[in-house]
Amino acid sequence: MAVDSSTVMRKVKLLDLSFSPRVEMEVIRLPHSLVTCDTLEVLRLFLYECPQSLPTVNGFPALRVLELNNIELLDHNSVVRVINERVEG
Repeated sequence: MAVDSSTVMRKVKLLDLSFSPRVEMEVIRLPHSLVTCDTLEVLRLFLYECPQSLPTVNGFPALRVLELNNIELLDHNSVVRVINERVEG
């Protein structure tokens, strides 16, 4: 995955990510450095035929927009957790 700590070091505010699996049913996990990035405000995910696992840690401290496109979630509660953290935080 090309998203790594350099995304955080460059203080990225908007990120569009598109994934297509290399093998059938490959699970895509977002790197911890992205989830904890304190500058990321907009995240748009486009996943084509690959399940997504959102992190279970409190993350996305500055996130204002989360756009999920063509997503198959492994844990449907993960989106609720992310939304609740933003509303309560």
